[in-house]
Amino acid sequence: MSYTYELGKMKAQCMLDKKYGNCNGNCNCCERYRRLQRCYNTLNDFQKIVVDDTAKFRFKDMEKLYRINRSNKRWRLFLKTVVTGLMLWIALSVVKYKFGNVLNSMIPFPMGISDEFVLFDDPDKIFLTLKETHSNIKDMNSDGKVNCTDYAITFKNEWDKKYTPEDCEIVRKRNTEEDWHHLFVRCRKDGEWLCVEPQAKTRQYSMDKNWTAKAYKEDLNIYGETDYWLAKCQI
Repeated sequence: MSYTYELGKMKAQCMLDKKYGNCNGNCNCCERYRRLQRCYNTLNDFQKIVVDDTAKFRFKDMEKLYRINRSNKRWRLFLKTVVTGLMLWIALSVVKYKFGNVLNSMIPFPMGISDEFVLFDDPDKIFLTLKETHSNIKDMNSDGKVNCTDYAITFKNEWDKKYTPEDCEIVRKRNTEEDWHHLFVRCRKDGEWLCVEPQAKTRQYSMDKNWTAKAYKEDLNIYGETDYWLAKCQI
């Protein structure tokens, strides 16, 4: 391959780098460009024409190839981003399905629960049953967790030992708007039904005292499932 062709190829590369910002654009500070110019200046006029024409010809081919490679890189980056996003979406969907919508998930109380029981003399059946529930709580359905399901089942069992079973039942709450699935109980008190949070530890045990109005909506309560949940427990 001729000397002039190699110089033309080098000059085309410099033109390409300068056009697409692959160098600092200051040819006077570029050692490669200075070497090229020193060689170029030793040529006669005919050879310089050959070098210039070769540079123009090679530049067109090199620019075309450069654009193709740049487009391919952008396309691969786009595909990688899409695939990564899709995999992340799938992973989050699986996690949400597996953990976010599980009935037996333990949800922190927005309004808080006291760490210790308020102990005093009180004939309140519900409060006394709460104390028994917390004293005897365990994993009732063998799912490896102690959560709302276990508290509701334990409360019902403790209630039935001392009081009329028909006055207490397990209730399920399904609030899709808040992505909330929860189990609790309701008891008959002073002739009226009262929904009770069995995880509470004070006399403020009603559901509306332990949950915000946005999370707890009584019209979303599901009744008639007591026997179903008791069948899941170990007595």
